[in-house]
Amino acid sequence: MKKLLAIISIVSVSLTSCLKDTPNVDFSTLGTIIEIFYHDSGGNAHGGLDNFTHDALLFSSTAPVTMQFLVNIASVNPLSKDLTVTVGIDDAKRTAYNAANPVQYTPMPANMYSFTVKTGVIKAGNRLDTFNITFYPANNDPSQSYMLPISITDAQGQTISGNFGTIYFHTLGNPLAGAYNVTGTRYNYTGVVSWNNVLPVPASYTATTNMALYSPRTAAPDNTTTVEIPFGNVGSGYNYIITLTGTNSISVDYTFDALYSNITVSAATYVAATKTIHIITHYNNALAAAGSDRIFDETFVHQ
Repeated sequence: MKKLLAIISIVSVSLTSCLKDTPNVDFSTLGTIIEIFYHDSGGNAHGGLDNFTHDALLFSSTAPVTMQFLVNIASVNPLSKDLTVTVGIDDAKRTAYNAANPVQYTPMPANMYSFTVKTGVIKAGNRLDTFNITFYPANNDPSQSYMLPISITDAQGQTISGNFGTIYFHTLGNPLAGAYNVTGTRYNYTGVVSWNNVLPVPASYTATTNMALYSPRTAAPDNTTTVEIPFGNVGSGYNYIITLTGTNSISVDYTFDALYSNITVSAATYVAATKTIHIITHYNNALAAAGSDRIFDETFVHQ
C-alpha cells in the first residue's frame, strides 16, 4: 500500500447505553440522543469503534497539535432548553478494547496531552458544542501503543449514544518509529546507468550529495510493523515505506513509484540491537526511464 503521511485527528465520547444507533435513524420514535464525533480533513464525521482505524494519531512533527471534537444533539428538533454536557477520559473503554483485541494499548501519559475544559453548554435551539484537546508529540514514545478514550460522562439524563459515544485517540507503537540520525550519499548520473546492485556504485556519477545534511529524520508509524520516513532529499511526500518482517529483517517500498521508474532496492538491512537501517535505492527520476538515474545509499541510526 502506498500512502502519504498525515496527521489524523480524532475524538470520542461515550457512556453505557443499550441503544445502538444506525444511520438515518427516525429520531421521532427514539427521542433525543447525544453523540460525539470529529470531522477529518475531508469533512467526514468519525466516532465510535466502527471508525477506530481513523482515530490513529500519526504525528509528522514534534509540534503541539490541537484538535476539535463535537458533542451533538441528534433529534428531529433541538432542545427548547440549555443542555449541559460533560466529557472526560474513560479508561474503562481502553480496558474493554484490550480484552477484545490482539493489539494492547497502555494509558496515554499525562504529559502527552492537555484537556482542561470538559463541560460545555448546548444552548436552547442549537445542536452542537465544541471541545478542544492538545497533543504533545515531543513526549510520545513511538515504540509504545497508547490510548486516550474520551467519553460523554453526563448529559443531564438525555440518552447517550451507544455506538457514537466514544472516540478512541490512540498511537501505534512500532519498534522502527522515532527519530534517526542519517548518513550516506546520493549519487547523480546523466541518463541511465547499468549497475549490478553490488557496491561500489558506478564511478560515472556527475555529482554527490551528503545525506547527513538532511539529518535527523522521523519515521512515523502506519501500523505496528510499518513506518514511513522521508526519502533522501527529493522533497515532501516522497517516503520510504519500511516494514519489519522479522527481528532483524525489513522490506522496503516507496510512495512515488507512479512518478519515478526502474526503482530497485539494492540493500535493505536492519540490526535490532543498534536500531540501524541501511537502504540502497537505484531509480530513474522520470517515468519509463526517460530521465537520469540516481543511487541513494543511506544509513539510519535510531536516536
